[in-house]
Amino acid sequence: MRVRPRPSLLLAALALACAAPSAAADSAGSAGAGTGTTAAEVTWKAARIGVSGVHLKVTRDGATTFDADPFAGGDCGDGGCSLAPLGGNPLRVVDLDGDGSPEVLLDSFTGGAHCCQLTQILRAGPAGADVRQERNWADPGYRLKDLDQDGRPEFVTADAAFGYEFAAFAFSLSPVKILDWRAGTFRNRTRAFPARVRTDLASLRRSLGDLKRRHLPTKGAIAAITADLYSLGRGKDARAYLAGAPGGRAFHASVLKFLHRYGYR
Repeated sequence: MRVRPRPSLLLAALALACAAPSAAADSAGSAGAGTGTTAAEVTWKAARIGVSGVHLKVTRDGATTFDADPFAGGDCGDGGCSLAPLGGNPLRVVDLDGDGSPEVLLDSFTGGAHCCQLTQILRAGPAGADVRQERNWADPGYRLKDLDQDGRPEFVTADAAFGYEFAAFAFSLSPVKILDWRAGTFRNRTRAFPARVRTDLASLRRSLGDLKRRHLPTKGAIAAITADLYSLGRGKDARAYLAGAPGGRAFHASVLKFLHRYGYR
């Protein structure tokens, strides 16, 4: 998973942003995963950049439900994406919503200085054929973790919408974002996990302090902190914090407008 840069890495991140490397070339290979009566296998060929000839086969209860290029029509459809830099097995089979029919997740990476992790998600569909959709996690990537121990994992990520919005990318911090998957749809469940938000808020505050000590731009951190306060249901505190922060009324108003647009307030 790629994570937002913290201030100790900000100057290095600025240098990397100028280089914007592509995905590295992968060797040919294959990977498999399965649970219960659902199994998946992905194969790929070597390419000058990333991989080529990606093919995914999914079987459920012994019947083939997907047997094709999983990238067709998506952001990796023209090639150049990689499976290797993410580390480990790019393929997982897990029941995301507890309906007894596991989903198949295939992760890939587009390359670039700070972009992008993609996930192809396949779920059982009508007439014995899987339905596929693509999720672009942008720079933050994600972790899959069952936060509430209910047997259905959540996607723990960060809100990539904050990148570049109030500062250069290297100084843009993103608040935590937690999603779950139900019936083929992602739902924002961040407010259901206040402990995670409080941990993120503390981290953002430390980052803000580091930025101040280095005399670096702070607007990105201020916006992210305000967002976390709203996610904790502390709207009054969020408005008071923002009103007392540097940047001026125009900046404060733009943060509030942005947070409204993205569902924080």
